Amino acid sequence: MTTTAIIKLEDIKIDLTQWKVLSVKAERIAEAITIDSDEEEQMAIDSCAEIKRFGKQIEEARVSEKAPFKEISEYIDGMFRPLIKSTDAAEEIIKGKIKPWRIKKEQIRQEEERKRQIEYQKKIAEEQARAKKEKREAEIIVPPPAIIETQTRGTTASAPTRKTWKAEITDPMLFIKAVADGKVPIEAIEIKASFINAQAKQYKRDGVYPGIKFFEDIDVSIRR
Repeated sequence: MTTTAIIKLEDIKIDLTQWKVLSVKAERIAEAITIDSDEEEQMAIDSCAEIKRFGKQIEEARVSEKAPFKEISEYIDGMFRPLIKSTDAAEEIIKGKIKPWRIKKEQIRQEEERKRQIEYQKKIAEEQARAKKEKREAEIIVPPPAIIETQTRGTTASAPTRKTWKAEITDPMLFIKAVADGKVPIEAIEIKASFINAQAKQYKRDGVYPGIKFFEDIDVSIRR
């Protein structure tokens, strides 16, 4: 596969001088502000609005500089996306067909191993019975070697099996009770802050749910 390079990163030159001046100015303004009176708070609000304007100008410049490249990138991504999606889907189809066969082979292997162990225990029992009858020490019988699954290989690739333990909640209420009783670590529960905050906005009062405090907070925003 050959690719013709049209744009080189080293050829991209962007003059950031004026934007660096604004960013440094914003930092110095913020560090110099102290608020001990209403007048100083008003000055701080005006300064924050000015800094917000700086940020907007810098963001607009960034978007403007990036726009041509973003359009090209999105166009190329759009061309390749369905092709990659197709190959990914094909790979998952094959893996989906391999998995049940691997499970079946593992079941067969375990059954064969079980039979071998039963035969091993039978030989031990027979040897112990003979030794008792002949009034001698029983001979040590070497256990059969375990059946080990070898890695399946194709002509050009291999497909090793990786076993992993996974979890599935089968009874949500029983699971929650187990967490409450300390039988399951509380880390197993993920708290959805977005849902809780939405509930707080809806009810606008505390005491709605046990263990959750709804309160009114202050968010400072600057408007011009």
